Amino acid sequence: MSSSVSCSTFSHSAPENVWRGVQELFVESFSSAPYSGDSTELSKILEWGPEHLRHGRGRLVVVKLGEQVAGFALGNALCGDSSWQLILSRLSGASAEAAWALHRQEEALIVHELAVRRSERGNGIASICMAALLEGRPESQTFIGVYDRALDAASMCRRWHLTQIGQEPIQSN
Repeated sequence: MSSSVSCSTFSHSAPENVWRGVQELFVESFSSAPYSGDSTELSKILEWGPEHLRHGRGRLVVVKLGEQVAGFALGNALCGDSSWQLILSRLSGASAEAAWALHRQEEALIVHELAVRRSERGNGIASICMAALLEGRPESQTFIGVYDRALDAASMCRRWHLTQIGQEPIQSN
């Protein structure tokens, strides 16, 4: 990392220029392999991202190198998050952690997105994002979804000693 690193944390709302930088990195990160998402759909983070930030004690962390967004994390409490409640309910029969979260939703944090610019991966940006996302949070458990084809992300989660609680098939549109 050659430029100066800055980390900004936002609760409830973030300026439009911050969301534009997040959008650009989100599209870049998730439109290429192994995710190969649709750029138009990914661009819609400008619509749903601020909503996640507004509800459920949402938090957005943005790490910049100079003026460029190098990474970001977006999370919120499980309470009020119907998409994650559904995922955890499907996993709850085989996972005590998922069942626990459904019964203690105020104590579960969902990491909706974590992305790091490809050129900055391996430089600790994801760790900075996660540390800032978790700092001072009241939740005692954190959940993050990782695609099975995202081998680098899965490897990072193992290095962080995260526990896999189940597998959920990817929903087709």
